[in-house]
Amino acid sequence: MAQDCSQYVIKLTSQSDVDDFQATYGAGALCDRLQGSLEVSGEDIFNLQGLNAIKQIDGTLSIHSNTLLVDLSGLEQLEVVMETIYIADNDNLKSLDGLSALQTNGHPTNFEFEYFFILRNPVLEDVDALQNYVFARALLRILDNPSLKNLDGFSNLYSAMGLTIGRNASLQSLSGLSTVKGAVLRLGVYDNPELASLDGLNGINNVMENLGIYRNSSLMDIQALEAIHSVGGVLYLDQNPSLANCSVLQKLLDEVDDPPNGPGPGSGGIPDIAEWAEVHSNNQGCNSIKQVFGQIFEAGFE
Repeated sequence: MAQDCSQYVIKLTSQSDVDDFQATYGAGALCDRLQGSLEVSGEDIFNLQGLNAIKQIDGTLSIHSNTLLVDLSGLEQLEVVMETIYIADNDNLKSLDGLSALQTNGHPTNFEFEYFFILRNPVLEDVDALQNYVFARALLRILDNPSLKNLDGFSNLYSAMGLTIGRNASLQSLSGLSTVKGAVLRLGVYDNPELASLDGLNGINNVMENLGIYRNSSLMDIQALEAIHSVGGVLYLDQNPSLANCSVLQKLLDEVDDPPNGPGPGSGGIPDIAEWAEVHSNNQGCNSIKQVFGQIFEAGFE
């Protein structure tokens, strides 16, 4: 009979810790739910098979600084993490295989939000194992994964609190995010030198805090931002040297308060932006708000 594991915070720092998980924490039975958090970090950890009964973690799941781990096999039963997921600094992690049953993280009725971090995994090639991940009461932060080419594993994700995608040297596509709909708290896409388009962000219609698109050297197409009707903080579009057409932002940047009523005007005087907008250091045609309007808009914006 399955039961809760016996400790609130469990730290596994060696392969033997992982292998002996049930014997150590199962209290004489098979435990499949952690009432607290699980941290896995050890120089000799090469598989997670000792964790193969876990279905739910009520706290945080942290898998970090594992030199030998190449995937997450052993977590195939895990469906829910109620707080933050942190996958970071795993030198040889090539895939997230093992997370195929994961459906959600973050508490669906709690007003606080959590995070899903995928950070600094130098050989991580894909996130395809996340095909069943559908709901994130969390901010997704995908940063510094130089071998990651796409986010196709998120293709069934319909809700996320926010998206920050940056410094992924090989990332070519955001199309895996195309099912994310509605409002997000924050949206940031930056320092992705191979990314040519924002296709995949088409379902987002409101950014409650800041929207930043910057330092993406190959970015030419931001048409996917067309549905965004308001920004609750700053709009920052900067240093995208291949971006010459920003006309998709005209409705967001004009003097009309589009329904639903915008959060502004802030210090920038734009009804649909709560604070201000900065558009500069892109290619000609997108170097100022006036250029966004083909230099025919004369409302005093810079």
